[in-house]
Amino acid sequence: MLTRLVPTPHQIRVYDLPSLLAGKLHAVLCRNWKNRAKGRDFYDLIWHFGRRVPLNLGHIEARMRQSRDWSHETPLDVAGLRKCLEERFAAIDFERAKEDVAPFLKDSREHSLWSFGFFMELIPQTPTSQGRN
Repeated sequence: MLTRLVPTPHQIRVYDLPSLLAGKLHAVLCRNWKNRAKGRDFYDLIWHFGRRVPLNLGHIEARMRQSRDWSHETPLDVAGLRKCLEERFAAIDFERAKEDVAPFLKDSREHSLWSFGFFMELIPQTPTSQGRN
């Protein structure tokens, strides 16, 4: 928690980048929109991947358990996460995801590569933090 005194005393929860990446991956994996995807989620993933933000694997596991999207007795590991992402990316209509984010982009070429293969290539580039892999 971060405490601020101005303009009035208040506290806010602050997440580090590895935890924010975990939250974004949770959104990509677990938003219950079937094959419709929120383009901004994928745009944000690229932002994190491009900066080589390590993934807080424990945080995404906790979120997935809370949303009941990971109910295995074994902890989530990189292989399990990769399998979940592969299944999710295979179900995404990337053309619709591109349409969703297009109004916010200055250059439409920014999302021209978006596809199952493109996002699958990005996954191994994401190291994990907190000693979990």
